[in-house]
Amino acid sequence: MAWHLLPTGTAGAWEPLWEEMLAQLAPAIPAQWQVLVMADRGLYSRDLYEAIRKLGWHPFLRLNLQGTARQAGRDDYQPLRSFIPADGTVWSGRVSCFQSQRRLSETTLLAVHVPGYQDSWVVVTDLEPQQSLLAWYAMRFWIEVGFKQGKRGGWQWQHSKMTDPRRVERYCLVMAVATLYTVSQGSSAKQSSPPAVWKRCRLPISPGSKRKDAPHERC
Repeated sequence: MAWHLLPTGTAGAWEPLWEEMLAQLAPAIPAQWQVLVMADRGLYSRDLYEAIRKLGWHPFLRLNLQGTARQAGRDDYQPLRSFIPADGTVWSGRVSCFQSQRRLSETTLLAVHVPGYQDSWVVVTDLEPQQSLLAWYAMRFWIEVGFKQGKRGGWQWQHSKMTDPRRVERYCLVMAVATLYTVSQGSSAKQSSPPAVWKRCRLPISPGSKRKDAPHERC
């Protein structure tokens, strides 16, 4: 985990801070790992894409849908939306993205829209199409669980009332260490317990729950 906090309204660009945090994490990542760096839509940039590659990792960045791309073997640029199949299947292929000086040449585009969902996924990566699975992008949503655990679902961050970024950064360190310790203890307990015990386990009922038929077993 890495973070950088600034007071609200502070002028400046975020991208150099992202690249700095990635560089700080790099020495802790084993060289033999294949690393995918994912980001939410709106955080893509050509510089971030290249910075990730320089670290020996693979960008897996989601795009907004306002741009264009040119499929390999064609001369015309098409809206990104046109690459999204209507039947829920995944389109993948080599493209050049964006008609500008910041054009991203020879990248892999992955696109899908699942019926029944509001948003589509359009992701770019330097991996070849046959090496890429768009389903990997679902891992990015794990961070949403982390937000919940830091706040009302876990460490109750909202009660700290801190406003000084330096103090908040120290508080984030405490929560990160506490989370690591908690996960390690849970993993040790799971490894030492018979599998049947974990099949019987249920999440504890939250205070004020109205479900009377919910199980109350605690692990």
